[in-house]
Amino acid sequence: MKKYTPDVNWFDDFNFAKSELSKISPTFCLAKWLQSTIHFHLGKTHSCHHPPLTSIDLNKVRTNPSALHNTDDKLDQRLQMLNGQQPAGCDYCWRIENLKQNLNSDRVIKSSSPWSTPHLYAVADSHIGETINPTYLEVSFSNECQFKCSYCSADFSSKWQEEINKFGPYSTGNGSSYNKLETEDSNEYIKYFWQWWPELVKHLHVFRITGGEPLLSKNTFLILEDFFVNSYPQLGFAVNSNLGIHEAVLNKFISKIKFALQYKKIKSFTLFTSIDTFSTDAEYIRHGLNFTKFQSNVNYFLSEVPDARLTFMVTFNIFSAFKFIDLLKWITELRKNHQSTHQALRIGFDINYLRHPELMSAELLPKKYLYLLDDCYSYMVEYSAEKLGLGLGFLNVEIDKIKNLIEWLRGAQLDEQQVSFQNKRFVDFFTEHDKRRNTDFKIVFPELADHFIKN
Repeated sequence: MKKYTPDVNWFDDFNFAKSELSKISPTFCLAKWLQSTIHFHLGKTHSCHHPPLTSIDLNKVRTNPSALHNTDDKLDQRLQMLNGQQPAGCDYCWRIENLKQNLNSDRVIKSSSPWSTPHLYAVADSHIGETINPTYLEVSFSNECQFKCSYCSADFSSKWQEEINKFGPYSTGNGSSYNKLETEDSNEYIKYFWQWWPELVKHLHVFRITGGEPLLSKNTFLILEDFFVNSYPQLGFAVNSNLGIHEAVLNKFISKIKFALQYKKIKSFTLFTSIDTFSTDAEYIRHGLNFTKFQSNVNYFLSEVPDARLTFMVTFNIFSAFKFIDLLKWITELRKNHQSTHQALRIGFDINYLRHPELMSAELLPKKYLYLLDDCYSYMVEYSAEKLGLGLGFLNVEIDKIKNLIEWLRGAQLDEQQVSFQNKRFVDFFTEHDKRRNTDFKIVFPELADHFIKN
């Protein structure tokens, strides 16, 4: 195969990615080989965050720790892609691509990223890559978390787990059952991860820790301690945090990140934080969130660690639309107030639509409210990077994300039976949810209250 030529600027060129990927296969995606999320407390993994989780064979890991990533399921999906097939678990991208509207799916976006594009031909040469090392790895060490977001589950939140233990499962089933969870101290998957780490880290462009809430995990701080001893000049390090943690923990974390950056122990650091809309609407979705404290901690982090980046992660759901434009306006304000003299884009923004539970899907949003998203799209175009400059305005890829979302929602064709079924599940779930948590969706979202009561 050919070799990657680094003097050609391909990273932002989706046309290159589409062309080169299609020469290998019309469904080829580098993320299936090079991106991995591993949940050690569950013993499960997937490639990017869209496909469902599959189990890791611990017996294979004991002889080859890279089997934490290269599972039989992934090998089968890679073979399907090489044969031009569309693996079922990747339907997030197939939905976008099958609209035939020349939209850029995440398959293309991820395959044209700095952690993937340079390895395109090497990946193709690896065939299904039985022992390939990821270049983008995300891990979670435990489900310990002080939030219980409405769309989460006991698998990823200890607070959810406590609620299920106290009140029993929800009648709708979602979020209620959980796997046997491994503790951090006795987790064999984590044991073999640390054996893999010295070889793995040589290949990583991005290493990202998620949760639960990773700042409540001791292994997160063991990684930070490793940065005191070892240097990884090629490594982009990242942590997902809800930024609702105690002030002392936040300050401890910030001090260690500042050290790692100051002494060039890592190439860069990005804080990813989740928020799905604005103000009280966001607090309802992400139970435990204090939005005022969240805003304060965002500004504090950006001020204290000027060399770091921050990216907002949006899981767009049925509750997101009503105040979403306010979130966009706040991001515009943050970009203005926290500009960087040496970073082109310091504050990022990413939208993905919620897939599970289906009862919270934006597909159930009454179509009369889609104008709210049209307003968001118009705002992002008006305040685009082309008009305001890089680092201040919204990038084309960010604008494309909301455009994709709008087109998907407009094209959604749920039949009456599906809508009726999910509407009933919505009412059943949030009736129980509000009783358990002393909340009331009818007060926070009166527009939806009218819709669901009538239906």
